[in-house]
Amino acid sequence: MKERFGLWGKGVGGLLFLGVLLLWGPQVLAGGGELVFGKGAIFISFDKGRSWRRLPLRPGYRFPEGVCLKVGLRSRAGLLLSDGSQIRLHGGTIFCLDRTGPEPPATTGKRGLYRLLRGKLWFRNKRQVPKPDFYTPSVVASIRGTEAYLEVGAREQIAVLDGVVEVKQRGGPERVRSVRGKVVIVEKGRLRVEKVVRPEFLAQWLILVPEIRGPADRKGFFPGVKRAQEAMEALFRWNLKEAERLSREALRLSPDRASVYVARAFVLQAQGRFEEALKMARRARQLDPLSIPAALREAELLLGEDRISEARKVLQEIKPSGPEESFWVATLKGYFSLIDRDLSTAEKAFRKALHHRPSSAYAWLGLGLAQWFLGAQDQALKDMEKASLCAPFWSWPHLYLGRALYERRERAEALAELRRATQLDPNDPSPYLVMAAIYRDLFRPARAIKALEKAWELNDRRLAFRSRFLLDQDRALRNVRLALSLEDLGLYTWAESWGDLAVWEAPGTAGAYYFRAIKAVEVSAADPNTLADLRKAHLLSPPNANTYTTYQDYTHFFTENYLRKGLNTRLRHNGDYHLGGYVYGGGNGWALNFEGDLWGSEGPVEGSERYLRQGLFRFKKGLSSRTEVLLEGVLNRLTRGDFLPWIYGSRKARRFHLARDFALLDGGFHHRFHAGSDVLTQVVFWREQIGEFENLDGLAEAVWSVRIGEHRLLFGGQHETRKEENRYFHTTRFEFWDRWHLCPPIWIFATGGYLYSDIPGTWRGREHLYAGVGLAWQEGRNTWRAAWFESAGVSTFSGTLLPTEMAGFYRFSEPDWSGGQRLWALGWDRLWSSKSFSRVEILREKRTFRNPGFTDGTDLWHIEERREVRGVWEKILGEHWGLGIRGGYLRFKAKGGLFLPGDERHREDWTLRLSLTYFSPSGWRIQGALAYFDREKRGSWLDSKGMHVLIPALSVLKYFSHRKGRFFLYLQAPQSNDFRFLPHSPFDLVNAPWPDFMAQTGLIWEW
Repeated sequence: MKERFGLWGKGVGGLLFLGVLLLWGPQVLAGGGELVFGKGAIFISFDKGRSWRRLPLRPGYRFPEGVCLKVGLRSRAGLLLSDGSQIRLHGGTIFCLDRTGPEPPATTGKRGLYRLLRGKLWFRNKRQVPKPDFYTPSVVASIRGTEAYLEVGAREQIAVLDGVVEVKQRGGPERVRSVRGKVVIVEKGRLRVEKVVRPEFLAQWLILVPEIRGPADRKGFFPGVKRAQEAMEALFRWNLKEAERLSREALRLSPDRASVYVARAFVLQAQGRFEEALKMARRARQLDPLSIPAALREAELLLGEDRISEARKVLQEIKPSGPEESFWVATLKGYFSLIDRDLSTAEKAFRKALHHRPSSAYAWLGLGLAQWFLGAQDQALKDMEKASLCAPFWSWPHLYLGRALYERRERAEALAELRRATQLDPNDPSPYLVMAAIYRDLFRPARAIKALEKAWELNDRRLAFRSRFLLDQDRALRNVRLALSLEDLGLYTWAESWGDLAVWEAPGTAGAYYFRAIKAVEVSAADPNTLADLRKAHLLSPPNANTYTTYQDYTHFFTENYLRKGLNTRLRHNGDYHLGGYVYGGGNGWALNFEGDLWGSEGPVEGSERYLRQGLFRFKKGLSSRTEVLLEGVLNRLTRGDFLPWIYGSRKARRFHLARDFALLDGGFHHRFHAGSDVLTQVVFWREQIGEFENLDGLAEAVWSVRIGEHRLLFGGQHETRKEENRYFHTTRFEFWDRWHLCPPIWIFATGGYLYSDIPGTWRGREHLYAGVGLAWQEGRNTWRAAWFESAGVSTFSGTLLPTEMAGFYRFSEPDWSGGQRLWALGWDRLWSSKSFSRVEILREKRTFRNPGFTDGTDLWHIEERREVRGVWEKILGEHWGLGIRGGYLRFKAKGGLFLPGDERHREDWTLRLSLTYFSPSGWRIQGALAYFDREKRGSWLDSKGMHVLIPALSVLKYFSHRKGRFFLYLQAPQSNDFRFLPHSPFDLVNAPWPDFMAQTGLIWEW
């Protein structure tokens, strides 16, 4: 009877336990946690360890506060608690969850209380919540940072992997504070601190080393395969130098085994040598076609290189013959669905993968991304935390989690995640690029530049986001304009130099062109070259909500769907005004931008007024993951009086009135074959009506850029037809370019072109061949540049797709589309330190053009020659200051004016400009500038008088309301009565300076 009662009692107890599981399992509790994955035997106790029940290894099982968990000797467990804490339990561990802390996004509340009674435990929490206290038999460890490792055995030890931990002896006075690189050891009741080089080595059981062996290498012993496994262990223990040596030795010992090539591909990929790594992965697949590790290497590398169709073929060749193959097929299918933005299919694929392997960081991260894009951001964040829980010492889950936390405005926690990613993979540039954008958002431009330089150094001077695990193509990141951190401190030339090098290395990167065009974007210094850079950047940018943005709001690292509106107002002391409004945004695979503007100015004197009304729209649509189309249009109407008072401030206005209507329509196309191979085309039509005269223009252009070895080749063609006053002009050109990275310090440039011009008058049926050569040689901190080239003019109403510079010297400076230019140039750039840059250039240029082209009296000439020396020095001072000094000497000579064909004119200019910029963490940007111009002129037309003027200026800008608002004030006071401005091109007329005192204020508001 007693035995029967005991059996009956056990049965009732089992039913009650199952009832508890059913009651707690499906519910979301206010506290407690979730079993993300488990392996082996895991037990749970609801009575403080007096009795234990075996826990079903069902991912997603939830448990309440007050329980204890015991892990078998050869078992593992991963937990995610309600307060955002991630915990890994080693075999033989007993852990009790007395109380969890407040759930995110709460920032106050009772701290969590955890107890480690025995075994090994890894903990991290990077959410914006109070961190918990850990109790062990001897000490209380108060977590003040984010990541720690605890062990209780014959002795106790607490190691800080990231952040700060305060350790206090229970019942004793001793207290120590530990940071990364130190471990607190408790032995015989005493506390001591020891240094450790790499605290991750204390938790060897958390270091995951991917499998490299396929079916052909699993049977038998091969010395090279053994060396390859050792190379992988060295690589994932952060010893890249040793991994390189061992992988080479593995190839020497067993050159016919696929596994050694897989290991070699891993090592090369870690160094950013993607093309070489891809060759190794393909060789591995040739040797063992059934090797899943080899197929994964090839597919991942192809995805990172934008060769999506080839990666799909690899996926199709994997035959799921078992759980391992089924898991990887489902995982890769999920990432391909993410690329195609088929989010429902991606979610199903990742859930299927997790069914096969609940501890996969790849699958949890993919599921998190799918959930994020579907709008379930809270769940997405938890899934990304689970990814970092499954692979705590891999960097890329931290990269994505950091981006997600930043989107949720947990900025300090986001930076902590990114710093952790840099510790775990010091060779990945992507965390530094994200940090650069974040620091810029937080008004710390000097730190942003420092992070950007580090990414630049690691990324072979590319400005692309090139994570070693670029599984979702990082569409959002490709639209982040990192040059803004340099612009914030007024370091424009420095930004241009980075942009030049980035374009040479990766001409298919939108961010590189945004770098070079930063002056056009931020200070409206437009010219044919910056317009061309903007055109290419717009075509190369992936279409999403981040494609068109003012970058006044915080940076967005995910492609969410949104539309933002803005209002732009500006008012001068004399009544001049600017009123504008805009809408921008987009969604998955599309982007749009609408702008409307009204400008009005009475001019410096009566009769020199200018009024402009303009509307602009842009729409970009992705036809596939590699193909996009772009449509842009502009309508404006300009009415103005005489322009001469803007040039010669002391002159009276002539009786002159001009009304001009202009319309432009531009269609663009971009197709990417793979990284380094892009086709860009555009068709542009514009119409200009000035009184009774109508001018029409049509332009068709196409370029194909491809990378072959160290050669960046470009083939381009252009045809333009223009009608001016019932006369038709035709030009056709073809160009070939080669940017050859001969060796790490040397770039060689070469170009050749053919131009056919059919222009009424002197250039009827004219054929012209032109060429150019250039050199850039980096020697330590110095870069020496030289170039000689000829070029033909381009249409100035839309940016050309042809290259605009050679060795850092711009090609297009002539004012007329049918003109020509010949340039000799030398340059010297020096990076004096991480905070100081200088550039010196010597140029000699000869320009010829068909027609002076202006009917309002500005003196442009048929032939111009100039010799110029110019220099720039830019320096970062501390954390918040930027200093810029630029100066130059120009000697100008012109022949053949509009009214006096035989006249000659000479001019000499000396210029010097100093600027000092301060950017505070509270969002104030203050810049003071002092410019001096000294001009001596000799000639007979209009005015031969010289000019000596000093122009002090002050600009103040303030961000407010979480960057949604921006107020600015600008003051300028020329200290001279003979201020003169002589334009050289139509863009000088657009950007003409105000010739008198000016006070200007404005407000930009975005919602």
